[in-house]
Amino acid sequence: MSRVTRRSFLRTGTAISAAAIVLPRHVLGGTNYVPPSEKIHIAYVGCGTQGMRQMLEALPNPNIRVTAVCDPNTKSDDYPEWGFNELNNNIKAFLDDQTWAQGARGGLCGREVGRDVVKRYYAKQSGGSPDDVPLGEYKDFREMIETHKDIP
Repeated sequence: MSRVTRRSFLRTGTAISAAAIVLPRHVLGGTNYVPPSEKIHIAYVGCGTQGMRQMLEALPNPNIRVTAVCDPNTKSDDYPEWGFNELNNNIKAFLDDQTWAQGARGGLCGREVGRDVVKRYYAKQSGGSPDDVPLGEYKDFREMIETHKDIP
């Protein structure tokens, strides 16, 4: 049986801690991992048909974090779409929810809709609940800019 001396223990411990310091962050977080401190925080002003289309493109981007949505309209289902249920079907597929916008007369859009899409997407990515996803929700962009200091 070999004896561990204080000197050999310290030498081994120092080598292990030095290796951990030298490892780049992406090695510890995995490929394509972007630490929260390096993400660009953005707010969506305008959650109508065009804003929602752009939101569906932005949410999967690992460099972006949507931290607020803003629209004077709370929620409506009469937004014009490019084709019959075009936007509703895109959101339905994006969220993997076959019941999305069921019975809507047109595009389902507005502040609450934008909020729900963002919260449900981030919750699905983290395995949590949409209620646990922090997100600012505003009807006036001036209030949002005043309140939400993490948005450039």
